[in-house]
Amino acid sequence: MKVISPAVPLYNGLVFLFVLANFSMATFMDPGVYPRADEDEDKDDDFRAPLYKNVDVKGIQVRMKWCATCHFYRPPRCSHCSVCDNCVEN
Repeated sequence: MKVISPAVPLYNGLVFLFVLANFSMATFMDPGVYPRADEDEDKDDDFRAPLYKNVDVKGIQVRMKWCATCHFYRPPRCSHCSVCDNCVEN
């Protein structure tokens, strides 16, 4: 019969707690949904808005893409989710 090291159950317990903590954070934290544009803002940027807009952020040129559904320019690392129908930060 093979003897199991006492470190194996301890390691498995730590991995289980790590997985449980990450699952809880993914379940209960805000996904980073950006609010849609108000009706007042929407009138300024109609369907003829350019697809991309370059903006200076701390001296760096950032390219922002227009979201036709939410009616605003999405910041970098943001995409439109087809499931929740909102722009979500990645």
